[in-house]
Amino acid sequence: GRPVWKLNVEDRYGRLRIAFGLSQTPILYEDRLLVQLIHGAGKAETQEAIVFAVDKLTGKELWKHARVTGAYQENEHSYASPILYNYGGKRLFVTHGADYIIGHDVDDGREVWRFNLNPQNDPSLRYHPTLRLVASPVAAEGIIIAPTAKDRALYVIRPDLEGDITHNM
Repeated sequence: GRPVWKLNVEDRYGRLRIAFGLSQTPILYEDRLLVQLIHGAGKAETQEAIVFAVDKLTGKELWKHARVTGAYQENEHSYASPILYNYGGKRLFVTHGADYIIGHDVDDGREVWRFNLNPQNDPSLRYHPTLRLVASPVAAEGIIIAPTAKDRALYVIRPDLEGDITHNM
């Protein structure tokens, strides 16, 4: 029961700016702990959100990436937890919040694909400035189900695609 290492994310990655506190669950996968910190000051230009992985035995950072989306106001906040997609040899760390669901490579954190859940430039769907994501996505072989909020759509995403897949569904 003796602590081996600890990590204060605010000491390492800066002050968290999220209205109701951090509620995202990290994922333990093989030798690493995968974490999403989706939060922000409400301004698209500041982009505080990041994803990172640390070694499960030492807490040493393995990789870190900015999670840039252009979300603003309350949309920069996410209370959803990330998930692991691990089917048919495809392994993704799937993060959910700040207007997007994004699939990251578990080995290096690079972005594999992104899907816009709250488009700012779609005239058929008015941008919702208070679309905080709370419900987490779920995965099954060949699909990821991405919830939104406030009477918006539920999306089924093919995780085998790459790039901006918003219009590939």
